[in-house]
Amino acid sequence: MKKWLLFLLVMWLGSLSAMGQRYVVNGKEGKIRVVQYELVDGRWEDAKPPKDIYVENGYEFEAVPPVSDDEIIMEYEGKYYHVIWPDKELEVVDDMGKDAHLGLKNKLRNSVLGDFYFTSTPAIAGLVLTLLALIVFIMGVFEKSSPYFLRLLFVICVCGIALLEFGAALTLGSDAYWWCNPDDVGYLRAVPFTLLFGVTLALQYNSLKMYKVVGRLDGAGDVMVYVVCGLGMVVATIAFIGVLKNFLFVVCCAVFLFWFFGKAGNARHRTTDESGRTIHVNDFGTRVD
Repeated sequence: MKKWLLFLLVMWLGSLSAMGQRYVVNGKEGKIRVVQYELVDGRWEDAKPPKDIYVENGYEFEAVPPVSDDEIIMEYEGKYYHVIWPDKELEVVDDMGKDAHLGLKNKLRNSVLGDFYFTSTPAIAGLVLTLLALIVFIMGVFEKSSPYFLRLLFVICVCGIALLEFGAALTLGSDAYWWCNPDDVGYLRAVPFTLLFGVTLALQYNSLKMYKVVGRLDGAGDVMVYVVCGLGMVVATIAFIGVLKNFLFVVCCAVFLFWFFGKAGNARHRTTDESGRTIHVNDFGTRVD
């Protein structure tokens, strides 16, 4: 009898936990792609053949138990589907499940801070701060001793860029620089945006050298600049790697083309003489000694 009571208690607690796992679809592109699941011998597996559909934002559902951080299953139009990126594509609806699944990253992504970083405002603000810092640096090159307010302005710009990037990375993770992603904005926009962002990264990598040229602050301010600029270099490196992934295919294609035409050019400038020896020739076929 005690065993049955214990079993019923566990089942009841489990049902409460499952009831608490309610989510709403909240994808970056207004919809999410989900993969159909089937229950085979007590285990969830991809449907055979694999099928996937798109579910629009705003669809609310109660997750099919058991629920874990990396496997959340929804029921949609009488069928079951596996959410591919639950931490990026779902938002917790009720309080019962908020501490058990998806965690802090999901909360930040679906917060006011996340909404802010999904707008173009941070990118524009970063670009403005970059231009201001460059202007102050150029002025500092021609001044033997820059006024204090110019030094302070340069520090504010560089620190502001680092804090913007740190907040973006913390809030959106791999989507922090979505405006440099061809999948989100297309290559025609991603390429110029990435080039402009490259100016910002170059500024960050040279921020300490530029800071010394403009002029250093006194005391604790000087220490703070070194700490924040160091943090900025780390975040800039992470950003560079993340942005590079977006164009990795293009980079690989460019490297292959350079290699191919380089090999073709080398072959075109080599031939053999009557004795079978390889000789080098110019574009007109004349032997080059």
